[in-house]
Amino acid sequence: IPPVPEPVPEPVPEVLVYQCPVITKGGRQCPELAMDHNSLRIHWGSQHNVDGEQFSPTQHNIDNVSHYQCCVASCQYKHLTVGQVRSHFEQCHSDQPDKFQVVHNKVKLINKTSNSLSSNPAK
Repeated sequence: IPPVPEPVPEPVPEVLVYQCPVITKGGRQCPELAMDHNSLRIHWGSQHNVDGEQFSPTQHNIDNVSHYQCCVASCQYKHLTVGQVRSHFEQCHSDQPDKFQVVHNKVKLINKTSNSLSSNPAK
């Protein structure tokens, strides 16, 4: 009997998040994060004095920032808010016998000025 091949795991797509590009008076980058460019642009324009500046947020892989993930072991869904993960769970895993649980992955974000390898400017 020939050996049964091991199943090949599905590649996990990279999930990007965006960070506000403003450097505060204390020399730190604004900590505001968003899952999409446009949501962050609204924060940037309404919360900071940006007269004539070009909007260029920093991109991060979601695994490099604090985030929430689906509590189903085989699921790779991740988001910045609990509400979105709960909605995902209810839509995609309604057949699960277990109740929804919050899985929070806390990561300390490194300031982009101290480690340029951890982040890339958005295009």
